[in-house]
Amino acid sequence: MLSSELKAFYMVARLGSITQAAKKLGLSQPTVTTQIRSLEGQYAVELFYRGGRRLVLSEEGLRLLPMVKALLQQEADIEFELRNSGQAQGSLRIAATAPYYILDLVKIYRERLPQVEVAVEIGNSQQVLEMLEDYRVDIAASSQWVEDARLVRRILGTDPLVVAVHRNHPLAQRQTVSI
Repeated sequence: MLSSELKAFYMVARLGSITQAAKKLGLSQPTVTTQIRSLEGQYAVELFYRGGRRLVLSEEGLRLLPMVKALLQQEADIEFELRNSGQAQGSLRIAATAPYYILDLVKIYRERLPQVEVAVEIGNSQQVLEMLEDYRVDIAASSQWVEDARLVRRILGTDPLVVAVHRNHPLAQRQTVSI
């Protein structure tokens, strides 16, 4: 769908590094460099100022970035619609920091909609949110509450916190402990 050059541009713009963008995209560094140069050459523009180890967006790059981000969102929406068109079929991609929190929900979902393929990716809070931002997953489950106007959050549950101490410790005689 969206050109590989625009995807490379977006990832390099987000990360400020061709090496990191290549890792995220699963490509080699020379491939990403070629894609960026191809895009710049095709339209005779400079999208990045090159200096040092980080790339900084030029004025043209700054103007292009929100448009490419919107295209990526539209592409994700189209892909989601195509994957899930018709009667509850397709796939649901979930990222989670701790899969045991969502396993019961996934089980119920699969029982109700067995024709929907469910994939769960695991990562830390930052990785899970990056997967969501990069449209690699449809839903993210994390214990970290992130204030972001682009996200809709729902609390799935609460987790008890238990303190364990040696039986001779002074706290062992108490029923509750304030933190």
